[in-house]
Amino acid sequence: MRIGNDMIDVETALAAPPTEFVNEYSERDIILYALSVGAGSHPERPEQLRFLYEGAVGFSPLPTFIAQPAVRAVMERALVGAVAPGLHFGLDAIVHGEQATYLLEKLPTSGRLVHSLRVKEIFDKGANALVVLRVDTSDGITGKPLAINDLSIVVLGAGGWGGERGIPSKISIPDRPPDILTHEPIQPSQALLHRLCGDMNPLHADPAFAAIFGFPQPILHGLCTFGFAGRVVVETCLEGDPTRLRSFRARFVEPVIPGDLLCIEAWREGESRVLLRATVPARNKLVLSNAVAELKV
Repeated sequence: MRIGNDMIDVETALAAPPTEFVNEYSERDIILYALSVGAGSHPERPEQLRFLYEGAVGFSPLPTFIAQPAVRAVMERALVGAVAPGLHFGLDAIVHGEQATYLLEKLPTSGRLVHSLRVKEIFDKGANALVVLRVDTSDGITGKPLAINDLSIVVLGAGGWGGERGIPSKISIPDRPPDILTHEPIQPSQALLHRLCGDMNPLHADPAFAAIFGFPQPILHGLCTFGFAGRVVVETCLEGDPTRLRSFRARFVEPVIPGDLLCIEAWREGESRVLLRATVPARNKLVLSNAVAELKV
């Protein structure tokens, strides 16, 4: 008997060999990404220039930049209904649920990336399913492993076959004021800018497509909110040094709407760990939870 349903063949998906894909990026891509996640919006933080100007001392990509190629590959495959063998759904059935990015080496300022995509885990959440995709990324020239991305996508209407539900993780925020509090303006054009970094899902541009999901207007990419929070960690906790971020993960609770004012709070736990959450106070919404940054000391 097949495990799963018409949208997900669990055994086939988990047993399928990895799919390899390649992409190249330049200094312009690094700068575009930094702008799309709000770099430059705080003139009092001069360290932002190292992500925005190729002539700056220490010019380098923000560490969350490496998540973009992984998500781009998934979205391109979802566009034609071919994310991976055993997965039979398109863009109109998926929502980005969680993201975890692990940095293994310093990212070059340009180069060729080789990615290996496979289905890591599949959970039955009742009405929906949760599919965890793993992307291993290496330097296309040296072969050195650079990063690992775990992309969790909620597949609407794909649950209910009686599979494992998984154990949800929960990060407890300390019962004290945050060590860092910053307000990040989300420009009305933020989603339109961020989609140029690779995630061309019409959910972030097309009002009619957004309406399919019940949204009154296009929403911001979860990965853009992820990038905003990751940038805040680098700028406020790591003195602008992106090489000191070991990993960053977060759960997307509610969508951010272009034009929102995002409030990001962070709590230090010793020297090597930062807990975060992001809210939109004007709408009384928690938008980013279970966010943890692991730091190199």
